[in-house]
Amino acid sequence: MKRALPLLLALGGCQQADSFAFRNTSIALPEDTVALPAGPGAEAVATNCLACHSPEMILTQPRLTRKVWEAEVEKMAKVYKAPIDQAAVPQIVDYLVAANERLTK
Repeated sequence: MKRALPLLLALGGCQQADSFAFRNTSIALPEDTVALPAGPGAEAVATNCLACHSPEMILTQPRLTRKVWEAEVEKMAKVYKAPIDQAAVPQIVDYLVAANERLTK
């Protein structure tokens, strides 16, 4: 009972949360100042990645190997449940590898 007493005391102070009303709120996001460079796979990246990532965020990633990019795209789809078209994954990875190589030279 000694161990249960603090828990009982803590729970005794709990009350049902007051009800509250949700309200609509809007925010203004800054405009993208960077665009994805044209190239093979750009459309696949735009269609599958830009819903969550800005072009600037995509293009400022460290230079990664193809294998690491494949794992990153897989993680986005499987862990974060990003709606990535699996048929587009090779195009996305090709684009990310090529974009990184162009930007880090």
